[in-house]
Amino acid sequence: MARIVKELGVPEGVIGKMVVARPDEIVWLNPDELRSMGTTMTGKPVQTAPDQAVAIQPPMQIAPSSKAVVPQSPAPKTWADVVQAAAAISQRQNNGQPRMGRQCQPELKICTTAIFFTGNDGKEMLVKATEDMNGRHLLHEVCSFNDFGDVRTCVDWESGSAHRDMKDSKGEWHKVADE
Repeated sequence: MARIVKELGVPEGVIGKMVVARPDEIVWLNPDELRSMGTTMTGKPVQTAPDQAVAIQPPMQIAPSSKAVVPQSPAPKTWADVVQAAAAISQRQNNGQPRMGRQCQPELKICTTAIFFTGNDGKEMLVKATEDMNGRHLLHEVCSFNDFGDVRTCVDWESGSAHRDMKDSKGEWHKVADE
């Protein structure tokens, strides 16, 4: 995780906090740390994080390496940047054609489009967008797979929440845990 977020341009001080946090706690970033990552502050000053650690697992953030696209380029800031970076990586890894897939679920009235690529750690990854039948985007996720390709951890790009999916014997994915 530390290598991935470093490649995304997260400052060393923030990475240090992430590395020392136990899995059962969350560490809140202060406004200066958030600004150092280029975030925009919204909300009211009274909406500050508690001093006490909360007993939940911190969300993880995984995304295609921006350095794989253009050395020393800024970290992806928008979903479009993430998709563009994933497509460029996939295109390089697949003889000029990005490896893409699309699957629709008529019973849910949704379709998911994905770009597959291999991450810097050699693990299979995907960037996927789910939309309703009118083309309205419902979910943007970045997922990484285990070595067998039957378990994936996905992070919602907008919220940072994570979940784990497992593939059944029919090749269908099922959510098995929130993280």
